[in-house]
Amino acid sequence: MRIFTFKQAYLAKSVLFITFLWIVSLGLIGGCSDDNNIINATALTENDFAEDSSLSANPEKGVVVTFLESPMSEAPENDTGEVGIDEIPVTYEETTEQTFCWEDDDVDAMHFMELRDSEGSLVLTVEVNGDCVTQVIEPGDYVIAIYHDESVGDALPIFLIPEPEELEEARETDGLIDRVNVAAANILKAIHKTVTKDAQAQALMMRINTLLSTRSCVGCSLFRARLIGADLSDVNLSGADLGEAMLNGANLSGAILNGANLRSANLSRAVLIGADLSGVRFSRLTRLSSADFSGATWCDGCVCAQGSDGRCNGCRSAFLCTGL
Repeated sequence: MRIFTFKQAYLAKSVLFITFLWIVSLGLIGGCSDDNNIINATALTENDFAEDSSLSANPEKGVVVTFLESPMSEAPENDTGEVGIDEIPVTYEETTEQTFCWEDDDVDAMHFMELRDSEGSLVLTVEVNGDCVTQVIEPGDYVIAIYHDESVGDALPIFLIPEPEELEEARETDGLIDRVNVAAANILKAIHKTVTKDAQAQALMMRINTLLSTRSCVGCSLFRARLIGADLSDVNLSGADLGEAMLNGANLSGAILNGANLRSANLSRAVLIGADLSGVRFSRLTRLSSADFSGATWCDGCVCAQGSDGRCNGCRSAFLCTGL
């Protein structure tokens, strides 16, 4: 297993590539590859394993994508292990001699991985930027556990990529490391939509968890967040992006929303008594039916009158703020 770190602009984060180097033992595992499709781009994500406990990765083909969160973060939805540890089940059908390596351009990184058998016994450990480890793996069920070193707070997208033997031979004999880069780029393109969607969903859930636990998410993106009926009283959402958020029925009494984006948000039946909406601009698509704005500070600093149902009564700027 060789791990590379590549910088990809469309992921906006460093990506750790865990690449399997298949060193076939006694010809027990065969196969072929062509130059146009060096690495199979079929991908399973961490969500797939979290949702189906019977699922197991095939070490011969396919790509596994996991999102390794910091041990200091909130537990994400659809996580495969404890916070800070991601676990991917894998099944070896035949005896295989395999080399595991982890390379990262962050020389201070201290991530590491373990391979454990079905009984939980440790088979091997590989440290980031440490020595490669070669091990004969007997047929059976195993778990790859990947550990975050707490060096960064964000979740790291990690790719487990089977690498055909021919590619390693090419690197050793011809120095064709660019072929690895091209293959990795092709994989990222093939699974970009799936990876991006899952990463964004997990990041949004982590921000929602942070908001609910700390009562604050200043300037953060909660675009399209589902917060129906949530208790958000007295939260600080100053400058937050709540565009298209589902806040219907939410309790936002006393909430600080100054400068927030509420365009096309659903605020029907929401309670915003005493909320600070200074600098907020809604849109014609924003749903405000039965929302209570009594005592709320409107976009220009005017305080809404009691009984402001679905709009801010007593303020001449009501139309300017909502376009209604």
